Amino acid sequence: MSEWSSVTNLNQAKRLIHPQPFVVDVVLEQADWPPARTVLDFGCGVGRNLALLAQRFPVVWAYDFPNMVGMAHAYLDRTTLDRVHFVVPPITNLAGLSFDLIVATLVFQHIPEAELRISVLPALCESLAPGGQMFIETRSYLDGSRAEVLPILADFVRPVAPIVEYPAKEMHYSGWFVPRSLEG
Repeated sequence: MSEWSSVTNLNQAKRLIHPQPFVVDVVLEQADWPPARTVLDFGCGVGRNLALLAQRFPVVWAYDFPNMVGMAHAYLDRTTLDRVHFVVPPITNLAGLSFDLIVATLVFQHIPEAELRISVLPALCESLAPGGQMFIETRSYLDGSRAEVLPILADFVRPVAPIVEYPAKEMHYSGWFVPRSLEG
């Protein structure tokens, strides 16, 4: 995560931002959520997805490092900022919150495997409301290692629709997931 935790200004962040092919469009088109639902943008970065999510969902939460939250405040307009609740690490700050939808785009590959397994994925699964889902987009490998992300995710969540592959410089995957704890 160090590449993001050390970002100190919006221009640096813009250099690190990678396009997210149709992610928010997919979420907005495929998620048939009733109007009074909550969404968490986990790893919100500078907030490029938050404006669209805030237009669709009445309660929007965003989680990221304090430096990224600060840049989201600079990037977003006042109307969007008034509708978004920000949370910063540690992950235990999500305790007691409940989300119908968690959107995590291009963030898991930046988290060390031990942290992903021990704290992040368990906390996200725990904060998902009954019947809630996660939309996850990730690269195939963790940064700085060849640890594959999908097998790590498979220990915690299961797909509820086919996983979509986006061939690029490195393979990207996206899909809808629910916690394994919800399996019957």
